Amino acid sequence: MTARSYTCVCKSGFTDQSTFLPGRNCTQVAESNTMVLILIILAVVLIAVIAALVFMVYRKVTAQASFAVTAAANAV
Repeated sequence: MTARSYTCVCKSGFTDQSTFLPGRNCTQVAESNTMVLILIILAVVLIAVIAALVFMVYRKVTAQASFAVTAAANAV
């Protein structure tokens, strides 16, 4: 009887973490989160733009209201 040897290999999408026992300690390769990062950045920018627009509308409405009160007081 002879001793047989074999080599274990990790499946596609996995990397080997062990140098002493190749193919036996496989972990899944981390996927790139580039798309998620881009979506998060776009969401933050969109929220900032909406907040700026709301602030500008608020300032315009309050400026017109104070102008109307001042004009009415001067008319009397």
